[in-house]
Amino acid sequence: MKTTVLALILWGLSFSAISQTVVLPMRERAAVRDAWLQERVETVLPMLMERTGIDMWLIIAREYNEDPVLKTMLPATWLSARRRTMLVMYQPAPGEPVETL
Repeated sequence: MKTTVLALILWGLSFSAISQTVVLPMRERAAVRDAWLQERVETVLPMLMERTGIDMWLIIAREYNEDPVLKTMLPATWLSARRRTMLVMYQPAPGEPVETL
């Protein structure tokens, strides 16, 4: 009985939290996604490249035949690869920032 009451209370609270959630317009959502991507490139990518000993990473994709990783690395306003899309991430030396093209 107590678990049922607790479940109902939590269920009700979840609806009140959902009703207060703001959905951003598409342009603002794209800006947030691009900021997340920039942060990952500046923080996560250098650490992973140093740990694995990779100093250059290429992602090459053709239109209609994209690598699944490509979508996570493209700007938010790009829907898919254009004809031939190539992303290059290069870290000149450990501890230095990753250069992206």
